[in-house]
Amino acid sequence: MSAATMTVGAQESIDMTSYISDPSFENGAKGWTTENLQSQSNTSFSKKDGRYYMEKWTSQNYNVGDGSARQTLTNLPVGVYRLTVAAQNLSQAATTRQNSGAYIFAGNEQIPVYTPDDYSVTFTNISGDVEIGFVAQGATGNWIAVDNFRLAQTRTLSSDEVIAEVQRLITQVESRNVPDYIAVAATPQANLDAALAAAKALSANSTEPEVRAAVKQLLQADAAYADAVALALLVYNISHATPGEGTAPQVTFTHHYVATGATQALMRATMVGSNILERGVCWSTDRNPTVLDSRTTKCFQLKGLLFHVKGLQPATVYYLRPYVMNKTYEVAYGDEVKIVTLPQGTCTGSWDEGAPDEAANTRCRTAIRQTIEYFNEWTGIKGFHLSGHYGAQTPTADCSYGGWMRIGPNAGNQAIGTVLHETGHGVGVGTHWRWYDCSDTRENTSRGKWLGREANRVLRFLENCDDEAVFFTGDAVHGWGTLGAGASTVANATISYDWLVNGADKDKHAEDQYIGGMCILHGLFIDGLCPTANDANGIAGYTYNFDDTKKYYLMNKDASRGLGTSVLRQFSATAVGWNENLTAESLSDSAAWHMEFVPAKGYYLFRNVATGRYLSHNTSVSMRNIAKPTTAEYFQLMPDRTDVTIGTGSTAITTHGYWFTWENDGNKAMSVAVYSAARGFGGATQAAFDYSDAATTQQWIIISEDELPAYRAAAVATAIHEMSSEAANAGNADKTVYDLQGRRIANPAKGLYIINGKKIIVK
Repeated sequence: MSAATMTVGAQESIDMTSYISDPSFENGAKGWTTENLQSQSNTSFSKKDGRYYMEKWTSQNYNVGDGSARQTLTNLPVGVYRLTVAAQNLSQAATTRQNSGAYIFAGNEQIPVYTPDDYSVTFTNISGDVEIGFVAQGATGNWIAVDNFRLAQTRTLSSDEVIAEVQRLITQVESRNVPDYIAVAATPQANLDAALAAAKALSANSTEPEVRAAVKQLLQADAAYADAVALALLVYNISHATPGEGTAPQVTFTHHYVATGATQALMRATMVGSNILERGVCWSTDRNPTVLDSRTTKCFQLKGLLFHVKGLQPATVYYLRPYVMNKTYEVAYGDEVKIVTLPQGTCTGSWDEGAPDEAANTRCRTAIRQTIEYFNEWTGIKGFHLSGHYGAQTPTADCSYGGWMRIGPNAGNQAIGTVLHETGHGVGVGTHWRWYDCSDTRENTSRGKWLGREANRVLRFLENCDDEAVFFTGDAVHGWGTLGAGASTVANATISYDWLVNGADKDKHAEDQYIGGMCILHGLFIDGLCPTANDANGIAGYTYNFDDTKKYYLMNKDASRGLGTSVLRQFSATAVGWNENLTAESLSDSAAWHMEFVPAKGYYLFRNVATGRYLSHNTSVSMRNIAKPTTAEYFQLMPDRTDVTIGTGSTAITTHGYWFTWENDGNKAMSVAVYSAARGFGGATQAAFDYSDAATTQQWIIISEDELPAYRAAAVATAIHEMSSEAANAGNADKTVYDLQGRRIANPAKGLYIINGKKIIVK
């Protein structure tokens, strides 16, 4: 690297802001990775530049917590730089107070952020790449904001200065203090040794590309080595954990409902303990994840801790566990929960660029892009297109079913909260008959409580309350969470957000509000609301959480089709149906099923334990011997809306069922026929899908092998019928009592008898 390669010495600062993508967030934060920050267009942040800035706000009684905006600059010329950023970490109740927890950074250099001002940090770059940004970690203000990134090269470096900087990096890496008792994995160590050798080989004659490549290799290898050291140190500390003073760490509650997206998830848990180091969630694609697998401590403070897991793969099975770790490295875990991430949605959006100025076009375009990103992450909708148009006479915004949207001239409505809300209409809220004209889904046909299970489960999960007094409701057009009768008994008896942002004034510019609203929408689709005309049964998804090592049993919910007495079983190579088998001395594996799930499609499969054949609706509902299941073996499990009680007294079980439905050869569902004495069973059949609560012959209760003994006990109790001695003596064929030799007992004594396989008490 000769002196001719670079200009040396003092110089005027050179503006290099062009290396930063969207430095003032006027193009929807393009090129940035942001967390917990939302775009804002008001004038409250005094240091903003242009129309937009990024912020996170909470009320003056709370700390704003975490948030960040990061971007990696590439191919930056070698030199010394100054990054200047407009930022704040403000307490509105004490505006001069210096709050902690927020800073701007460039590479390894950073400077704290306090009151609204321009903050500058100086750094040296010789690798060509540097990460810059704004970070808040446990920020103690109630309002963080950032905007107007500016970058200047303050001077270039001579060849000797570059090599001196390389030597400084080498010394820094080699001086890393790794305890002798830590064994670092071989690969990170070997990669670091190779990177150090390459850096040491540099000289004043090396070219700038050679310097960049070697330094980049060293920085990457050093980062990987640091991660390996941290992991090894954690392994050691956990294996040598000692009891701490005070309360031992414990996960006291694991919420078994987890809201899942394509690459993200929300999980709730409650932890206790003294001297806590970490609270979080760990996960893996294998059972029993630990903190040595992937883990996060990121969470929202929303009526307790709502952990936010990121970095998952779409359509994949994961196992999650909450954990808590104290400062002496005692770790306690909560229950493991199996989840299946959604397939990535394929929604698209467009803006007609019809607004009268570029600022409005940018706002609308950005809001549509952000909305589509949320929909594709959290709803799994396929094939929906949001077509945005400027409406000069539109007071706020509107959207019809199918996605044709108008956005008016009010800047407050040219924002993601409003566009998310209106897109809800585009996918069925207030625009599909199952919302506005269905007595099975709405308490009063067109308004009132939503009766589907999943949307209410999501809402209660978000509100951290399982009380049925918390439910989703609305009118013929809009929906919201509410507290019904008995709400006074609910802890924290207020709804956190207007989850579907019914008005610009309801938009809190909060990531958890937007995510929660998306999760409720997905719950509505699971319940049968149809996001597009192609989704006749809503959206298929992972609605029944099963263990693939266990057996399951299927009971029809209709009282005349074996409810409480029978489960579905295979009768021949192809025939499947029901007869009264729960009171038998033993239950054959021909009535047991292994469950499978197809994450990319959202459908379940049922394979008979005894024969290995799949339950199929290929031509009729039957058994099929097939090595690779096809769509004819796919069943969508849509939760029904009514409970049923089986048995009486102490053996009673209250449960609900699922429609086993599909669309590949018509909108159909699995039903059952009446019992046939000639065949010895009632067959399973195909039927036109009936979405009504009355369609109990199409609703199926799923029973795990762990639950089966309780159902069999309930069946025995249910099968005992009372009959007077006069009726038993009447000679009616199905009531006549016989002894073991087959002789009719004319006047049976009071007691318990078996008649036609049923237990009868003669009184």
